[in-house]
Amino acid sequence: FGTLSILVYRRFLKEDSLNNVVFLGLSLGMLFYSKYHGILIPVFMVLAYPRLLLRGKFWLAIIIATVMMIPHLMWQEANDFVSFRYHLLERFNVSYKLKYTVKYLAEQPFVAGPFVSVLLLWFSFKHKIQNKFDRFMNFLLIGTYLFFLFTTRNGGAEAHWTLLTIPALLYLGFRESNSNFLKWQRIIFPISISLIIIARVYMAWDFLPKSLNIHPEFHGQDEIANTWEEMAGDREVIFINSYQKASQYHWQTGEETDTYVNSRWRHSQFDLVDNPLPDGQDYLLVDDIPWTDAQEIEILNKKYFYRFINDYESHESIQLKFDPTRIEGKPGEIIYIDLKVDFWPGKIRTSFNNEVPIYYQFYEYKWPGEKFDAGKSVLPNQDNISKVPVKLPLNPGDYKLRFSLKNKAGLPGINSRKLKIKVRD
Repeated sequence: FGTLSILVYRRFLKEDSLNNVVFLGLSLGMLFYSKYHGILIPVFMVLAYPRLLLRGKFWLAIIIATVMMIPHLMWQEANDFVSFRYHLLERFNVSYKLKYTVKYLAEQPFVAGPFVSVLLLWFSFKHKIQNKFDRFMNFLLIGTYLFFLFTTRNGGAEAHWTLLTIPALLYLGFRESNSNFLKWQRIIFPISISLIIIARVYMAWDFLPKSLNIHPEFHGQDEIANTWEEMAGDREVIFINSYQKASQYHWQTGEETDTYVNSRWRHSQFDLVDNPLPDGQDYLLVDDIPWTDAQEIEILNKKYFYRFINDYESHESIQLKFDPTRIEGKPGEIIYIDLKVDFWPGKIRTSFNNEVPIYYQFYEYKWPGEKFDAGKSVLPNQDNISKVPVKLPLNPGDYKLRFSLKNKAGLPGINSRKLKIKVRD
């Protein structure tokens, strides 16, 4: 849909007929449905040619695209804007590491194909702007690279996110191509196609020697899933902090499965549907890292940790709400927060018979610190919990506070949003 939007925009620049306006709006609407960062295309349209904002027919196309998005926006509102919050607040929320930027820069020359990407980049940057569409394509190419380079300051950027640049690479690169381009293309093509074929074959057939101990995600999943299915017996399997493993397990075995997201991770698509695995039954819980009373097993030279839980209760449907959006205090100061007991949108309102202790953790960037017992609990049918004591960190700085309820496996869940905390001397 990105390529379609670009093609229609080129026609729109030549003739802003009603057909081109409608098709531009429809293509942009479909683009927004396919990828949120598709918003970059109309943004670079405007940045490259600001006078678009003075053209009523361009605004008509934007209105058409916006109307198409209304059902999605209604779904977002009904589900607490979950995917918006994920992309804007949860995904990019880690401290900077140089490896994020290095990895991003190293991957980009290979996105459009081994070696040929470098050739196309070279000729694209040499291309001289001749018209409005050329200018837009130049903005799209350079702007997209810079935008995702900027996102590496708060976490890794996936290589395929810059696929929006491929139409610009092809357009600008080939318009500037000459005999030197064709000469290098003849040299690069057999090398590139050979590497692509080898990679494709390896994705279907693991022909590397086992002694290398290389196990990519697309090999061995059947053996891993069958191991968990055999161990679980009559129980279902719940995967901790991994929608990928749960999806693979369901694909390989056909068995129902679910995830449990604890306080060191984030929600996924499994949290958008009614709980497929109800509380009060016996389950096998699986994770990549150890936790209380978990046993260890090695599958394909990788360690996993598991625990059988009887009469399981997750408490993950419970949401603890609070009114303040930001709190300031001194190091070590004890503050009191009133909590309201509610349920996350879209989750089945599970019941419980015993009191559930409340814990809290402070986050610096993405990862939580030590868990603290608040000394209060959620009781069955309780609506409000007054004056929950929270002791602020001893070191001054900016933190985020989250409340958690432990599941029956002793893991703290995501039971509140994060509250901004400022600790000052």
